[in-house]
Amino acid sequence: MSISLLEEFLLLTLEDEGGQFDTVPEIFLMCGVAGATLMDLSLRGRIDSDLQSVWVVDSSPTGDAVLDRVLSQVAAEPNRLSTAAWLRKLSLTAPGDRQAAIERLCERGILHKSEHGFTWVMKARRYPVVQDGELVEAKRRLMNLVFTTEIPTPHDSALMSLAASCRVFERILTPSSLKEARARIAQIAGFDLIGGRIAKEARQFTNELKQAERRAILGGMAGNVVEWYDFSIYGYFALILGPLFFPSDDPTTTLMAIFGVFALGLVGRPIGTVLIGHIADRISRRQALLLTVSLMMVHSLVVALLPSYAQVGILAPMALLFMRLVQGMAVGGEYATSSVMLVEAALPVRVGLISSLSKMSAVFGMLLGSAVGAVVMATLPTAWGWRVAFLFGLFLGLVAFVLRRKLPHDETLAVAAKARSIPIVEILRHHWKTVLKLSGLVASGFIGAYLFSIYLVTWLAENTSLDTATILLLNMLAIASYLVLTPLFSALSDRIGRKPLLMIGSLLAAVLTVPLFMLMKGASIAVVLGAQLVLAVVRACMNGGSTVYLVEAFPPHLRTSGLAVSLTLAAVVFGGTLPVVAVWLTTLTGSALAPAWYFAVVALLTAVLAAPMRNLDSRTT
Repeated sequence: MSISLLEEFLLLTLEDEGGQFDTVPEIFLMCGVAGATLMDLSLRGRIDSDLQSVWVVDSSPTGDAVLDRVLSQVAAEPNRLSTAAWLRKLSLTAPGDRQAAIERLCERGILHKSEHGFTWVMKARRYPVVQDGELVEAKRRLMNLVFTTEIPTPHDSALMSLAASCRVFERILTPSSLKEARARIAQIAGFDLIGGRIAKEARQFTNELKQAERRAILGGMAGNVVEWYDFSIYGYFALILGPLFFPSDDPTTTLMAIFGVFALGLVGRPIGTVLIGHIADRISRRQALLLTVSLMMVHSLVVALLPSYAQVGILAPMALLFMRLVQGMAVGGEYATSSVMLVEAALPVRVGLISSLSKMSAVFGMLLGSAVGAVVMATLPTAWGWRVAFLFGLFLGLVAFVLRRKLPHDETLAVAAKARSIPIVEILRHHWKTVLKLSGLVASGFIGAYLFSIYLVTWLAENTSLDTATILLLNMLAIASYLVLTPLFSALSDRIGRKPLLMIGSLLAAVLTVPLFMLMKGASIAVVLGAQLVLAVVRACMNGGSTVYLVEAFPPHLRTSGLAVSLTLAAVVFGGTLPVVAVWLTTLTGSALAPAWYFAVVALLTAVLAAPMRNLDSRTT
């Protein structure tokens, strides 16, 4: 039985008990796949290499579909490219090559694909016995070579070099054993000069990609912080902004007017969803993220310098409304684009945890807004202190912009291929049912975010004797607890699934929200804080790992647009209207508990909607 170097490299990354091919980080794995094809073609005498370039010496087919495709690609290249250049080119098609190799391993009876991953057909790390005898499985061969003085074959020497460069041994050896074996691993890897050179280039490229991944995560999180700081600071200063821009003899009218601008600002979200989603899916994720943070900086600067109604009349609220539209456009594409980047970069085994960074950064933005609001309220005059808060948002935007300028080009993140049509058109034509379902699933999440992080400040000011600074401090503590709980529940979703957490959290929200609001009404600091902490646990449970199924519900070339449309629909219908709906329901019913009942009912409907869904915990190969 002839097994390619690529196939054996992949088998090294599979656990003894089976599972997914995810024990090696994705970027290492993609470089390993690209390197394996080049090294195998060299072993088979089809290509040769020196320090400067790679070229074809024999273009005859190998009989392996993956190797023959790469061979044809190298032969068709008019210029001799370096090993590093070929690794970069081949890493773009590595996901498809990996999938083809895995399918071939299943066809040949080595692996069996199950619902939860792959298992060894022979219940151990073994290859099937054929007429010419049994071939010892790759891991056992390499371990035997490492701890003996046996001379390796060229194939095994290349495999050893490849495994070392992609850090496979860090996953299959204990630290003490690895320390003992390093010299021997380097000796065996050095037997293959061409393979060693390819492995060295793969290792260097892998390190570059790792740094690019870190920059991508940091850049994506920075934008979310700015977005939610900027968006939430408006709600925190609603009681101050209302009289300045919408003066009225009726306080309720003023409050509804300022929250109405908050809701109307979300009209910009659909525009941003279409525009920024198109840029992210068809042109560049990086350019889309630079655009969103630029729009947020413009909003922060203009609002901070905006004159009041008393100074310029009707122009003041009109300008404020326009700026909310601009900020809404940025929000329409920001969260979706950064979330897609995080999910695509994460290992399947911890994608829930990594994806939670988008929520954590958003929550941190709210927390930062709450902290800045508390400091401003306590130390600066209310007449102009709010302007300082918006100017600080401009500073945050500048920091995010600098970080995003360092984001890698999309090809190093292995983003999906370009769409064949306009993304928004394809979404509305073929995926509108998915959009409606996902919007329904996140409706309670949006209501909870706006209710507990923004409107609750106003609710507590009206229904307790606590002063504004204390309320903001309590709100900050509650948001901080949610910030800590979010990655914990997201990591839990990697173990037990997204759907169980969504169901449990939604049902708890439906049952506990109204009683907790009853406790907070007129209560002391301790009771209010305790109720908010319980609600933070419930929300973290409900939202744990949700970003994963939202992103994976769409094909790669539509992910940003599909996610943005789903989130925007839920945000406009449920989230952005929450302050106005809360005030209206309170006025209509005469009950301060009306907003709590609203959230509880929608949470129950979320559980009902999720119950029959079976694809919330899908895994990708």
